Amino acid sequence: MKRKPTTKQAVQRSLLDIVARGCREAREATSEYSRDTAMARAHGAITLAYYSDVIDQKSYNALWDLASNARSQRATEMIYDQKPYTGAQFAESRWKSGKAAA
Repeated sequence: MKRKPTTKQAVQRSLLDIVARGCREAREATSEYSRDTAMARAHGAITLAYYSDVIDQKSYNALWDLASNARSQRATEMIYDQKPYTGAQFAESRWKSGKAAA
């Protein structure tokens, strides 16, 4: 028989979903405003999770750095007018274009 999740687990899951969505949106943003808004949303969810004892200090620091890094990496890409890095497909296309150039 499968155990029902506790309230703390359900809250933890929903807050971490908000954090993940905020980091992804910050990483794939097309404007400075949307990038900063997504990071602020992720930071708010991280802070709420920490103060409601859903995550510990170590997790808080790691998630905070993750959200901040997503924003700063996208900011660097926007400065150099690059497309957002969107995962394995982007890496594979870069690898193929580098291989074709060589």
